[in-house]
Amino acid sequence: MPPAHRTITVDVDDWEHLCRVFRRFFTPVGTVTEESGVISFVSDDPGVDTGLSLTADGRTAAFMPLHGLEATWSRVTFDDAAAEVVLESRDVTYVYRVPASLRGIAAQGAGGPAHGTGID
Repeated sequence: MPPAHRTITVDVDDWEHLCRVFRRFFTPVGTVTEESGVISFVSDDPGVDTGLSLTADGRTAAFMPLHGLEATWSRVTFDDAAAEVVLESRDVTYVYRVPASLRGIAAQGAGGPAHGTGID
């Protein structure tokens, strides 16, 4: 049976909770590092050049092969079933989608078809 659809929204001022959810969301698909108010994910797969960084003051940087992003945000939503992270502010909404090839790696490790992040 696939895991239940889980969506968690965290505000910028709840940094500790955001970091816990970020780690659980991204650890199955890459390397997560955290230091000095910055948490980052980068893919471990050399064929998938992608990553996402968030800072405790609400800034972000994301990269994928055809684009990059630098923006500020006030709230982050982690959607386990859709394998995406939505960064929102008054001026912008950005959706970071975990590449399908990484989702497949996570599913193999988790023994199921879903993203397999286990956010809570």
